[in-house]
Amino acid sequence: MGIVLPSKKHTHVKTKYYDISKKHIIVSVEKTLKILNTDFLDILLIHRLVLLMDPNKNFEAFEYLKEKGMVINFGISNFKPNHVTLFKEKIN
Repeated sequence: MGIVLPSKKHTHVKTKYYDISKKHIIVSVEKTLKILNTDFLDILLIHRLVLLMDPNKNFEAFEYLKEKGMVINFGISNFKPNHVTLFKEKIN
């Protein structure tokens, strides 16, 4: 399905869990690019912390998408300060 834009059209979509695995991030971006009929996204935002996430795999997905020119910038929100620090360390 890709990344679903909030709208009345998609009221049936319910999120049961957040999947921020490397594979899911890449597949979601690829599908979203097709849906939006564009070559790249200006920004990809990971909105919610998943306790069992592997930040290294997230960065592998980010690096892949950036190398392929599919995403220009990445961001995170609703993360605890120590997780923000972890992401900053990976970026630097």
